[in-house]
Amino acid sequence: MVARGRLTRRLLTLSLVVWGASLLSSPARAQSLRPNILVVFDTSGSMLYNDANDGSALCGNNANGKTSRIYSLKKALRDALTQVGTDEANFGLMRYPELEDPTKAPVCPEGHYNNDTTTALPVGCTGTCRGACECGCRLPTHTTETTYNTWYDNGYRSALVVDVTKRPTLPAIKPAASDFDPNDGNIANIYRWIDGTEDSDTTAPISDPELRTHASWYTPIGRSLFYARMYFDNFVKPNDPKGACRTNIVIFVTDGDETCDTQKGTTINTADCTTTGTWGAFHPEVQACALNVTSKVKTYVLTDVSTSAANDAIAKAGGTGSAIRVTLTDTAAVRAALVGIIAATVPPVEACNGKDDNCNGIIDEGVSNMCPVSNDPNNADNKLGSAAAHCAVEACNCKDDDCDGQIDEGFPPNACGGACGCAVPVEKCNGLDDNCDGNIDEGFNVGASCVNAGVGACKRGGILACKPDMTGTFCDAPVVTPTTEVCNNIDDNCDGLVDNGALPGVGEACGSGLGTCSLGTYACVNGKLTCNTTSMPMNETCNGLDDDCDGVVDNGNFPTVGQDCVCAGLDPAKVGVGVCKGGKLACRGKAGIVCEGCVLPSAEICDNKDNDCDGVSDQEAKCPSGFGCREGACVIVCKPGEFPCPSGYKCVTDVCVPQRCAQVTCASGMHCDEATGQCVDLCAGVVCNSPSVCMQGRCLDCESLGCDKGQVCYQGACRAEPCAGVKCSDGKYCADGKCVDLCPPGKCNAGDRCVAGECVADKCATKVCLQAQFCDPADGVCKGDVCQAKQCGSGQSCVSQTGDCEADPCRLMVCPTDCWQCVTSVDGKGACIPNGQCVQTKTKVGQKGGGCSCAFDEDAGRRGPWSLLAFGLVAALASRRRRAR
Repeated sequence: MVARGRLTRRLLTLSLVVWGASLLSSPARAQSLRPNILVVFDTSGSMLYNDANDGSALCGNNANGKTSRIYSLKKALRDALTQVGTDEANFGLMRYPELEDPTKAPVCPEGHYNNDTTTALPVGCTGTCRGACECGCRLPTHTTETTYNTWYDNGYRSALVVDVTKRPTLPAIKPAASDFDPNDGNIANIYRWIDGTEDSDTTAPISDPELRTHASWYTPIGRSLFYARMYFDNFVKPNDPKGACRTNIVIFVTDGDETCDTQKGTTINTADCTTTGTWGAFHPEVQACALNVTSKVKTYVLTDVSTSAANDAIAKAGGTGSAIRVTLTDTAAVRAALVGIIAATVPPVEACNGKDDNCNGIIDEGVSNMCPVSNDPNNADNKLGSAAAHCAVEACNCKDDDCDGQIDEGFPPNACGGACGCAVPVEKCNGLDDNCDGNIDEGFNVGASCVNAGVGACKRGGILACKPDMTGTFCDAPVVTPTTEVCNNIDDNCDGLVDNGALPGVGEACGSGLGTCSLGTYACVNGKLTCNTTSMPMNETCNGLDDDCDGVVDNGNFPTVGQDCVCAGLDPAKVGVGVCKGGKLACRGKAGIVCEGCVLPSAEICDNKDNDCDGVSDQEAKCPSGFGCREGACVIVCKPGEFPCPSGYKCVTDVCVPQRCAQVTCASGMHCDEATGQCVDLCAGVVCNSPSVCMQGRCLDCESLGCDKGQVCYQGACRAEPCAGVKCSDGKYCADGKCVDLCPPGKCNAGDRCVAGECVADKCATKVCLQAQFCDPADGVCKGDVCQAKQCGSGQSCVSQTGDCEADPCRLMVCPTDCWQCVTSVDGKGACIPNGQCVQTKTKVGQKGGGCSCAFDEDAGRRGPWSLLAFGLVAALASRRRRAR
């Protein structure tokens, strides 16, 4: 127990104000078992409190920034820890997950830190980072895992910055038994994160860290509680030698509500954490309940007066009733709230009451007026199992004489309100008014700016803080170890001189020494190593030299290399004729850029190629005597007489060819292939255009093969008869399944023509063309009619406008009676027109039936010569293009 005593004066007295409770003090006794207190610090963007900076030195100590919540909370936490001291609890510090970047130049307000928005989204998440898919809401190694595994070991340091134990010595991850109850309670380590200063360099590691935030960062309360639970359940409690007695709590300091895992169900039973409705796995109430019920770690929520009732629900689930609300920019109020929580958590000191108050296995040790043991006079060391008798009479002596847990009860208090027999304390540097004069730490100048004794890179600034022994102050500026002086314009070895002495690299050889470049040596110039070589690299040229001194000759970018060229001795006119071809420009060292890769003319040989590039292959190609050049090969030439070719050959066009099929007889549908002497199908190697198929070596379609009943052959393929079952009303006919208006004679006036039942202007109305011509209705011009001399295949008709054979459109049409016939016009369109001079006859009384009569129309002469001409042309078209039915 250190001389300054326990929280009996400092914390419990303050608790009377904070909590409104009547807590009685105890005399100095044996040290109680320290609780583990993990402070989770909100580092979301709202902690800037609508200001662009946080009041730190990095942000220029801006006065407005000193009104931010993050500035006030860090100061309040410093003051609270100073007031509590180093022997009351073990403290740890956690923030929302952030990424540290020592190489990043620190900027206001985020410093060396970044919110994690680069980690791949969890499975099932798409789009931007929000809600359960929020990248900045979780450890960089965490996706959707709800149980502990290596993902936590690899990522928890981005949130937990100070352990509640000593930080495990690498390579260990989890603490050993000897790491528990560190001498200073980790307060010095926490100070480093909340003192308002931070490294300004970009060299790893970060020797002076700081809690930072940014306006765009998020509020992951639920996941932070989950990460705290993983830490206590897997790192702290399994390895704590006094875990059975120790108290573990979380103090969650936040100014807002959850923004990441907000899916909330209907109800949650805080006794066993059962729920109704759909809750997110990382909802803060779910995780606070799991901490309290499963892990036995209570969660206190310290929040701003402006926050919603959601923080009360978290505190209730965490086992602490409701959130503690203060104005977070009121440093004194926040400090008092923090001290109050700590005071309620620190267990009592050992008292003479027959109990092991400090969980060390011994009862009533160290009390100044130990009561005698009533049932075991030989129990000299007063171990567990013994009972104490309360027999002494209380006196004003600062002792619990009657062993009832109270000191000097019944006597008036001393000047500080303590027990009457206890002396008024001397003022110490501890954040308290020890001597009860209304001033705190007077004479110690706590919080003043200071610098350490270093120079150069070792010089750092800080503030005056209370020493752990409370006898004075110390400058909390970090102690920086000098490093080897290097050429960087910095006094690295802290001797007061910049870039002095033997600097690494200075004087060493530089320059490649390759190609045309010479070697030099490095010198330190304005903080940079500079090579003083006299011959520098130049742009590479094609000359057989290493001009750019990279160790490779002629490896530059030469624009003309690869372009087409003509080699010497090659006539440009012969390029592309026969085998002759041009080359490509290439770099060839001292020879410069040359043309190579050309193929020049050569003597003609029998290889079916134009070797001499005269445009003719194998012209006057030489073959041995008795052989001639045919199709790129030297073959035997037929001789005169009865046997012109050797045995097994036959003479074909003056050349002896192998007679492989002479003795071969093939089955029906096959023939002998002279190239192999094998019987092959007549259709082997025959490729027919769809829809034709090969049969007996010929390509046939439905014009030759026919179609099934109810089908019609059109464009070589069978298709369903489109007009089958279609009945059109009078004055219409069926065309490709649709009813179209007829064009009966006399429907249109002179100068018009009928198209699909409609009268349109006829540009050919007054045109008379020659016999080998036709009038094009598109422009009214007489044009040559190639169709009069052209024969089209079955199922096709010739279109005069184009001269092409196209599928007969009449195959898809049905005219209403025999008085009409389908013909194809000069533009390839089909239509039902009157059948020559046939006229519709009517049934008279006494006669049967009706129909068409093809007798000469007596009224034709009365309609004039143009009518006769029109019917003559129709008859001519019909005779040539009538649809076969």
